[in-house]
Amino acid sequence: MKPRSLEETLKCSFCHKSQDRVAKLIGASRRYPPAYICDECVNACNSILQQDALRRDSNNKTEGWFHRVKSWWKYGIIEAALFKLK
Repeated sequence: MKPRSLEETLKCSFCHKSQDRVAKLIGASRRYPPAYICDECVNACNSILQQDALRRDSNNKTEGWFHRVKSWWKYGIIEAALFKLK
């Protein structure tokens, strides 16, 4: 592998935008192969992770509610409450 010259333009490994077209380009520290990610790709990744977290939290709340009601039924709490209403 030939050494990189100082004049060589670095590019984001994801969107391939050059360092001149983005606000920030972050590089891996001395690892082969060299990898870079720009601030725009980082923002896109953060957005995807936040959406995943919201979806996961939403699913957990739904599952948590279902399991809570199921356990109330299992231990007779709902039956006892219904019996008191009669």
